[in-house]
Amino acid sequence: MRSLERIDNKDWMPPALLRLWKRKPNDGPAIVEFLLRLERLAYFMFVCRYGINDRIARFAAVMDEVDPLPGRAKPTQSIALMDAEQAQFIEALEGPLYPKSRAWKPVLQRPDEALSTGGASYDDIISIEHVLPQTVADETEWAILFPEPLQRGYWTHRIANLVFLTKRINTRASNWDFEKKKKEYFVSKDGTSPFPLTQGVLRAEKWSVEHLIERQAQLVTKLKEVWELDPKPELQRPDLADFNEMDPAHRTGRELNQKCAIGARHALYRKDGTWYHRLERFPGALCDENGYVLFKTSYDLETCPGISIGKEKNWLSVPAGIATLTGYRRVESPSP
Repeated sequence: MRSLERIDNKDWMPPALLRLWKRKPNDGPAIVEFLLRLERLAYFMFVCRYGINDRIARFAAVMDEVDPLPGRAKPTQSIALMDAEQAQFIEALEGPLYPKSRAWKPVLQRPDEALSTGGASYDDIISIEHVLPQTVADETEWAILFPEPLQRGYWTHRIANLVFLTKRINTRASNWDFEKKKKEYFVSKDGTSPFPLTQGVLRAEKWSVEHLIERQAQLVTKLKEVWELDPKPELQRPDLADFNEMDPAHRTGRELNQKCAIGARHALYRKDGTWYHRLERFPGALCDENGYVLFKTSYDLETCPGISIGKEKNWLSVPAGIATLTGYRRVESPSP
């Protein structure tokens, strides 16, 4: 319940109270399981920015499942997350978290709590700091460690780059070298930190893309364990070690669209060509490491054999890869 109370809305309270009211003797374990699943659903809609009407409708379905009304059909969606929703949740957790106002602190506390031995008090949290600064000054250590602006932009707001602090950091100090920043700001008065997320930073010898990839994978894995997220493999994104979007040699859909003269208004890239967000403008192209498919209209995309559109319609999967689709065009690999 404590974790639920951190969310910026109370739409989850009616189903929680109803389930407690409907409890039976020796119902304790079942109630704990219900609240854990309710927390997962609430955080899913919280992080994925569901609107109030969608939240109320979903929680009403949960109440219908807890206390079915005579003559009302069983809800098709309730407290359980479908595979597509789990994949959407993981996508949001892996992405830039900090710009989602009010979401980053509650979400960061979940893996920190899961890794904590109980010594952390989150009432003392003053701020959340970016290890790699949001703005990197020229001729600093950060500019050397992360020379590519796109690379910095990719990692700056992700969970791997965020830490809890019990003091506010001076804006000018954010560009201090990593070692100085650790000693001056990331430790408490006793030279340590009560927060596991911050402890991991203190143990790091340097802050690099390789370290961020490893830390991101660890924290997202912990969140997947906490919320029992395990969608079908074909709906999951590639591992970060294989899919570092801001590697200088990585090709984005926009870059391929320009270099290969595809002629798309919106182009998306996945190395293996099996999972994409939805195309929003047409003509639109789905690209993999060897070629692309161009769709003139949204109808062409939605009716293309071999493509599965997610129920929420914000993602699509191509289990066999876009290279198997009619209209796939192979291109020579453009140089980075």
